[in-house]
Amino acid sequence: MAELKRSGFLAWGLLIVALVIFVDQIGLLTEAIYPLRLGIAQWRFTSVGAASLRFSPLLLGDALLLTSAVFMGARGWLRALGVVHVLLAVAMLGVLVLFALDAIQMRRAVRLDLLPGLTAGSARVAAMVVLLAAFSLWAGIKLLRAPVGGQESRNRGQRPLVVGAARGEGEAS
Repeated sequence: MAELKRSGFLAWGLLIVALVIFVDQIGLLTEAIYPLRLGIAQWRFTSVGAASLRFSPLLLGDALLLTSAVFMGARGWLRALGVVHVLLAVAMLGVLVLFALDAIQMRRAVRLDLLPGLTAGSARVAAMVVLLAAFSLWAGIKLLRAPVGGQESRNRGQRPLVVGAARGEGEAS
């Protein structure tokens, strides 16, 4: 087991799985929204709905990517991912505003018997966007505040990014 830990097998394995998830989910999303029709409210509305169906798998890929970066000790990558998460949070809030405006427009265009389904679906999508934005902002701030390099001694009283030891570490073989 110590050999696997030293070789970074787990970290690289998690990274590869994360990349597979990202490529797969972004490919599926691209299939769903292509060709782009940004000027059409119905296309924007359904595209945000299609994207929201990909949030959970992408979030899993994100968790694997972050875990991989932590195992590799790649603090620079963690900082970069922190910036990406903050930017994603801001983008998601912009998407939420545009989605709400498009939802209002869609409510006017849909038949009355379809309105309850549209309302429920819109609420689910809006909740997913809000949760993703909140997670992204939280993760981005945590990643940006994590000690980098030799900052551990300057940040006394703050917990390090990773706390604890692996099972069996420190035990005599």
